[in-house]
Amino acid sequence: MITRRKILATVGAATIVSGRLHAAPNSTMRIAVSGLPPGRGNPFTSVGFPQIFAYLGAFDCLTEVGPNGDIVPALASGWSVENDRSWLFRLKPNLTFSNGEVCDAAAVAWSLNLIASDSGKVFAAYRDAQIIARAEAVDPLTVRIKTVSADPIIPGKMAGLRIVSPKYFADVGAGAFALKPVGTGAFVASEWSESRIRLSRNLTAWRKPIVDNVELRALPDNASRLQALLSGAVDAALNLNPDDKAVLEDAGFRTILTPRGAVLAIQFITERESPLRDKRVRQALNLAVNRERIVQLILGGSTEIASQASVKAAFGFDPALSPLPYDPTRAKQLLSEAGYANGFRMPTSVTIGNSPNDTTVFQQVASDLAKVGVEMVVSGMPLSQFSRFLYEGDWGNAIAFSMHYGSVPAMDATVSLRMHSCLWPKPWICDPQVTDLIKKADGTFNADQRRIVIQDIMKYLHDDPPGIMLHETRYLDALAPHVATYDAPFGFLRYHTLALKSG
Repeated sequence: MITRRKILATVGAATIVSGRLHAAPNSTMRIAVSGLPPGRGNPFTSVGFPQIFAYLGAFDCLTEVGPNGDIVPALASGWSVENDRSWLFRLKPNLTFSNGEVCDAAAVAWSLNLIASDSGKVFAAYRDAQIIARAEAVDPLTVRIKTVSADPIIPGKMAGLRIVSPKYFADVGAGAFALKPVGTGAFVASEWSESRIRLSRNLTAWRKPIVDNVELRALPDNASRLQALLSGAVDAALNLNPDDKAVLEDAGFRTILTPRGAVLAIQFITERESPLRDKRVRQALNLAVNRERIVQLILGGSTEIASQASVKAAFGFDPALSPLPYDPTRAKQLLSEAGYANGFRMPTSVTIGNSPNDTTVFQQVASDLAKVGVEMVVSGMPLSQFSRFLYEGDWGNAIAFSMHYGSVPAMDATVSLRMHSCLWPKPWICDPQVTDLIKKADGTFNADQRRIVIQDIMKYLHDDPPGIMLHETRYLDALAPHVATYDAPFGFLRYHTLALKSG
């Protein structure tokens, strides 16, 4: 069994330091990724992996995820609480954007107010920004953030809100900004297309990079990323399948198993008429899936079965809860009690390439459900369609879809719970009891009391599952032997640390 201590040890292993650093001119680190953000260089358009991976090199936040999942300063040097609805963030001095604009408290407040405004509702980052009532500059290095309600995890939410140059963004607009973005990151984008991003050293960065350039290549197919690494076309390949590990290590490549702070689930849509509105059906579908087989055979034992709608490393995880058992007999009984003895059809939209071996995982889920009479009709959907799912409520004919219950960047279980509730602008599931508990957690500043409230949510959803909770998501990343440094806690790559061996 993988314990929390082992999880954190694995995170630490995501920091690779080996050999002398590359100091030659025009050094380029080439990385194969499974996807790039559909909104290109607009950092407000995506909040999850793999899309945000591209933003980590060009933009910074006030805070960021630390090695053990803790929230540490980034643009901010520290923060304090004025009262339960007001926070002060102190900035590092002498910060500038890559175009020369000063990054001061006014610039930070401008970005936060933009994302939190009515016009910001079209952006994915609004998820974390909607709590902001107003951000204001107290002085050049101090930002005050007023919230619409009490929220004890504001520092964590700030780790997902990237700061852009206000004058440039206002002058060119969101569309043009996406093609030529400007941030404070270690790199600046010199090319940003649908299939490739080229990042060049930002001479004004507060964290000076080691390599001169970073190139991200979008290769959605696992086999293509693997072949690109083996052939020498790239220096690193991310989100590979666990069964590639032996091949890579035998060929001299280093592998890292990195948790991404998320649980993969088949999410139910209960805001439209379907059998999934019945609690007994939702319970039955969870009992019908052999998750042990998925984890051990399909994922090679690289992760563990999800016991709840949260990863173990997140605040609010309840260690007392066990995964629901594999019990197809009981599943059939529940379906019969609900009036579906002959099963039903369950159109399900899934994104491919966002989780290891996900195509095979979804096939296994469909096979298991077929044994209890439920026909899971799987349809692939691109990331652009997934965005319409989330932000426009455009579900097509689906009554379920694949999604991660992510706890990053705040490493708090309520991050994803809010999305799966009545609080989401276009909810696909709306349980007033869960919503009330989320609001109660938001207003509880005492850590011990807040943990109890969130664990009450976990218990409730364990009994009345909002989806089929499958497994914690851990990615296999692989590095060529000449990569000297690669530091990516919970997948948040610290671009400025990337280095190649000399010689």
